Amino acid sequence: MLRTGRLVAAQSPAVTGTGSLPEVPERPAVPAVRRWLGGAGSWLGSRSAYTVVAGLAIFTMGPLILLSMLSVNSFYATVTDASSQKLAGASALAAIYVDTEMSSLAALDTSEAHQASLIGALRDGNHANFDGPVILSACKT
Repeated sequence: MLRTGRLVAAQSPAVTGTGSLPEVPERPAVPAVRRWLGGAGSWLGSRSAYTVVAGLAIFTMGPLILLSMLSVNSFYATVTDASSQKLAGASALAAIYVDTEMSSLAALDTSEAHQASLIGALRDGNHANFDGPVILSACKT
């Protein structure tokens, strides 16, 4: 019912006389912050949202950065070891090739030293006049 601009509850038919409302039992007080949170609730409540987000970013990005660094270092070490092994193999092959070329060069130098005696053994270029023993000794050495 409305009386002078206020809403008033109607009396229940069971209550007669005084016109008061039935009493509501008291509830126990609810703690503002749960006990297991400790002071975290008050700390979070006193910070701005930017501070909380920055803290979460640091705590979540830290392990990510650490894992990224470890994987890059592991990859670098693996690539370095593989390239060192390939370099050692290539160096061994190059050493064999250089040895072959040096022995060929030494043989060519030796043949140049005997060139005058070979030219003398060939004489006029007629195969009948070749000096066979000189040519054979030059070829064997």
